[in-house]
Amino acid sequence: MTSRISYRVSGVGLLLVAAGWIPLWTVDSFWNPLAFTALWTGVALVAWGLSAKGYPGVARHLGLAAVSVPIWWWFELVNARVANWHYVFTPHYSDIEYAVLSTLAFSTVVPALVALTAVIRSVAGRSTTVVLVTSERKRLPIVEISLGVLMQAAVFTWPDIAFPLVWVAPFLVIDGCVGLIMRRSLVGRTLDGSFGEVVLIGAAGLSCGIMWEFWNYWSMPKWEYSLPYFEFARVFEMPVLGYGGYVPFALFVIQAATLADVLWLRAVRRSSARSRSGDVRSAAFAADLEEIL
Repeated sequence: MTSRISYRVSGVGLLLVAAGWIPLWTVDSFWNPLAFTALWTGVALVAWGLSAKGYPGVARHLGLAAVSVPIWWWFELVNARVANWHYVFTPHYSDIEYAVLSTLAFSTVVPALVALTAVIRSVAGRSTTVVLVTSERKRLPIVEISLGVLMQAAVFTWPDIAFPLVWVAPFLVIDGCVGLIMRRSLVGRTLDGSFGEVVLIGAAGLSCGIMWEFWNYWSMPKWEYSLPYFEFARVFEMPVLGYGGYVPFALFVIQAATLADVLWLRAVRRSSARSRSGDVRSAAFAADLEEIL
């Protein structure tokens, strides 16, 4: 991406940040959820504009937004059981209005985290090289998926005790699925002694989390937390230990985006891929992911 295009993307992003930030902190209106959507769309654009590879394009952005919606609605479903956060707002919304406005807001989560990961990766001078897990780790994905399913079952069964696993369980399931399909497992890389990617993504998650909580604190609508045993040392609305959840959440989001990319590429290239061997197909998908991520 040229410097001129990067400046334009970042400029549009800054305008959207201002357009969202001001009403969120100064007024309490029916349309404020749209201000949240504008703010976090702007954050993603600014981050992408500052990253080495630049803005991935409208189609890619919309694709990530489409992935984001079911992801966060899943966490809303889980929260109906664990009740770790609730929303505070004044206007009355019908069920349809609430669903539409919430969906628009939820669509910003994955793009923001992917964009923050891209800019932190650029600052760290790291590429998006796909590293294959060694053959000795072939059983690891099954172990991850099984453990993740058990953890998720524990969350629903003992929500007052197992609620921290809300963020760990989905990551293990998704990371295991990526390991099965692409042999690109973050847990596998970590067990092999490569911590760089996990640290990088975790830093992006914490950065995004701090910004989410900063803007949320003075916003309307906003969210508040109820975390058993953790109700001390709050930083904005979030208890300080609660920020640890942003690390596995970010790992989950990045791997979920990777899995969505792989499945999409396989669907698009299925006919041509049939004539290739499995190793060649994996290499081709990895090359395509290099261009996307």
